[in-house]
Formats: sequence, structure tokens, C-alpha cells
Amino acid sequence: MKKGFSLVELLIVIVIIGLVYNLAIVNLEKIQKPNKSTPTLKNLKNFLLSFKFENSAELICLDNCNECKIVFDDTKEKELEPFFDDSIKTFIYI
Repeated sequence: MKKGFSLVELLIVIVIIGLVYNLAIVNLEKIQKPNKSTPTLKNLKNFLLSFKFENSAELICLDNCNECKIVFDDTKEKELEPFFDDSIKTFIYI
């Protein structure tokens, strides 16, 4: 009777170890990265709804959209990175 492993058995073990390693690395990267979700125009509504507020959440952009804030219930504020790029045209009506 032969002692040892066949080549197919060794390859299967290597593939399984590789899959487990890959899944572990992907999950560790997700854990280590802070949850920095930046809003876009497509997900702006969901971004605003992700915060807890009682009555209202307002998006205020000043200085030609270079400074953006979210105001919750007319008191709490959160600074945002500007998310409008050059492809978005902003207009000021007086």
C-alpha cells in the first residue's frame, strides 16, 4: 500500500487554502477601511436617509458647491467633502 498523497489531492488542498486566504484578505480590507461613503447625485437620497434625524435633513452647498453641509433638524451639522465635479453645472438665481 502506497503512503502519501496524489497530485490531485495536493492541488485540491492548495485551491481550498487559496480560496480561504482570498476570502480572509477581502474581509480584512473591508474591516480596516473606514466606512467613508461619499455621496453622488445618484445615491444622494439614500445617503441622506442613512443618518438619523427626527424632522428634516437639508443639504446646503455654499461657495459654488465647494463647501457642503448637512443640517439635521435645524441644529446639528455635518461637513461633507464636495462631491460635485466639473461635469455638474450649478446656477445661482437672484
